[in-house]
Amino acid sequence: MATTIPARELRNNYAQIIKRVRAGERITVATDGVPAIDLVPHVPRVTPPRFRPADQLPVWSPLGDQASMAWLADVRELDQQFDQTVTDPWERG
Repeated sequence: MATTIPARELRNNYAQIIKRVRAGERITVATDGVPAIDLVPHVPRVTPPRFRPADQLPVWSPLGDQASMAWLADVRELDQQFDQTVTDPWERG
């Protein structure tokens, strides 16, 4: 359950409240006694990889086993040629 505080307390004790939220506490800020916003700890978003690694691709194909294996070998060879490291261009170092 979240702790409810008035907006003026957020204004006057901003740094302390941010520390409490970063420590895991959920805080609801009320304006004129009516809940207005919720402050919750940040949870980093985990996104699935954009492409499957070549070793996780299915082997079955309507083309038949030989064509399927040849295609999979080509994909795996190409997979080794590309760097799939994802970097944030806006990240500040």
